[in-house]
Amino acid sequence: MNEQLAKFLQFAKTPLAQRLAILAVCTLFLWALVLGDQGLYQLKKLSNIQAQLEEKKLMLTEFNADLRLQKNLLSKSENLEMAIRRELGYIYPGEVVYRAQNDGSTSSP
Repeated sequence: MNEQLAKFLQFAKTPLAQRLAILAVCTLFLWALVLGDQGLYQLKKLSNIQAQLEEKKLMLTEFNADLRLQKNLLSKSENLEMAIRRELGYIYPGEVVYRAQNDGSTSSP
């Protein structure tokens, strides 16, 4: 016990410059731990980026599945022709297309 007390008293008698140096080293260590290139702040930032990328990956995977389904549906010629007619308005030469207009009014007899 006396030995520990003697060490404490010896530390207490160290010059102020040494105490400040120790304080500076501890401060620098804590700064590097929290704000450094591999610190806690950077770790949190990278964790958020990873979560965003995983969410985007999931969305793109679903979009890719939808595109594969469309590709499979359009591989049949009758489905392809129907899609071309509907989306591009394609008609055969000499073909007449009748479209009903919906003006929203009702007529009474």
